[in-house]
Amino acid sequence: MPTTTDVLVILYVDTALIVNADTQKQIENCVYLGDNQGDIDPPDITKFNTNLHGNPEIAWVGAVLNMTPGLTDYVLISGIKINQDGIGIQIRPKQNGSGDTHVDGFVQGRNIPPGKTMDYTIDFSVYRNGKLYDYHIDPKMTMT
Repeated sequence: MPTTTDVLVILYVDTALIVNADTQKQIENCVYLGDNQGDIDPPDITKFNTNLHGNPEIAWVGAVLNMTPGLTDYVLISGIKINQDGIGIQIRPKQNGSGDTHVDGFVQGRNIPPGKTMDYTIDFSVYRNGKLYDYHIDPKMTMT
């Protein structure tokens, strides 16, 4: 168990493959999620679940999966859309800190019962070979 309840969700993207993806399933096969809470990336990315504890601060960041010298690719988290929220997550406006590189949020309220979940969408952009491409994936969060 980590020493903090604050959560860092990292979206790793295979930037070489994703730009050729034609379907949502192909896009999902080019991304991997991880967090600092010990949650692991399942074979089906839509089943990825970040477990929350207490009242954490949350940050979503993007990263290039295979970074090499000279590579100019990058991944930006452009938005978090909450589809169904049983936790009470609030997303901070970009002008309040994160700018255009990532998205910050926090759990609003206290004593949220275990088992409550949030379905959400991560909107992200991939910059590769001078072009910007937009994508999304749909993971989950659960209060434990």
